[in-house]
Amino acid sequence: MATVSVGRFVPLPGQTVYLTDRASPRFAGHPVRLLITAETTPSEFDDRRGHSARNAAWLSLTGYELDPRGRRLNLREHVSVYAAGIILVGEPGVPRHADRA
Repeated sequence: MATVSVGRFVPLPGQTVYLTDRASPRFAGHPVRLLITAETTPSEFDDRRGHSARNAAWLSLTGYELDPRGRRLNLREHVSVYAAGIILVGEPGVPRHADRA
């Protein structure tokens, strides 16, 4: 059985996440499954404020969108998402800062 974590970890390359309307309004009605291919970084706004990915409210993800069978569809770069709305399936990533989870 897969472990499911919501908004408590920073995804690592090789992990799969689900992005729904909780992660960004643009995914309402069309959730996306994303295979992370690069290090997760804080959003541009949080980066300018000096936040790391572990304590940023918004994260920037890069990875391949997957179809229902797990095949790569297209590369999505710098997808800005609300950290608390990321659904991670599999082993946890990096734990987020305790009071920002």
